[in-house]
Amino acid sequence: MISPIAVLGVSIALQIIAAAMALRLIWITGKWPAWTFISIALTLMGVRRAITLYHVVTDDFATSINMPAELIALGISALMVLGVLFIGPVFKRVRRTEIKLRENQERFREFAESASDWLWETDPEGRMVWESDSEGVKVGHIFAQFFGRTREEIANNLMTDEDWLPYRQALRDHTEIRKFECCFPGRSGEIHFALIDGKARFDETGVYLGHRGTASDITAQKQAEGALQTALADAERANTAKSEFLATMSHEFRTPLNAILGFSEMLRAQYFGPLGSDNYREYAHDIHTSGAHMLTLINDILDI
Repeated sequence: MISPIAVLGVSIALQIIAAAMALRLIWITGKWPAWTFISIALTLMGVRRAITLYHVVTDDFATSINMPAELIALGISALMVLGVLFIGPVFKRVRRTEIKLRENQERFREFAESASDWLWETDPEGRMVWESDSEGVKVGHIFAQFFGRTREEIANNLMTDEDWLPYRQALRDHTEIRKFECCFPGRSGEIHFALIDGKARFDETGVYLGHRGTASDITAQKQAEGALQTALADAERANTAKSEFLATMSHEFRTPLNAILGFSEMLRAQYFGPLGSDNYREYAHDIHTSGAHMLTLINDILDI
């Protein structure tokens, strides 16, 4: 014969254990309201059974204990303990999965942001519907200014129809966007440039949902390229001026020097008869020598 006192004692112990285990689930799941209420309810049930046990021991009740009901309560208490016991590891696995998921999301976000300045999404019509705000303000705009607008609307007239051809084709054919350069006005009216990469998004049935991808601010790069082009143009103009100077120097200096050398040689050689004095012949020799020396100097300068 099972003792009613033993049944009550075991039932109380099981309910208190279940209440303690429910409290432990708060630490496992981080959901304190639900498990706190369950723990309180189990504790109150244990207290209620303890009161019943007290009255049985002190023989305060005139009526005897309903053993079938107490056995059912004992079975319920045991099932509560088993339920909390087995659900704990499940929640632990869920908790670990959630932590791992957050770590993966953080890792993906860091990789994406290290490879680009911001992320974006468009709807099937190419309108901007989402953009990461980590770097948005830094590149001269606020996403609220762009929400619901296409990139062509945002750029206004900063780009030609020919510039937009690869982007339009990717949206039309639902293909990948690769290394597309576009520009947009900043908050102060300055022009910013972005390098866009993206892939088409589809639902389970294959319906096109829009594009999603990354963007990098290449304004500094484009400005550097512009400065380089200006420097190259300046260098080309300087080179042209140099060539013109050398051509002028070669013609304008050599031509009179050739005349000086030629006539001084004729005077020195007295081709048309005596000069009348040896001094004239020496002067002609000096003129020819000086002219030859100057021509050598000019040739050296042109070579340099």
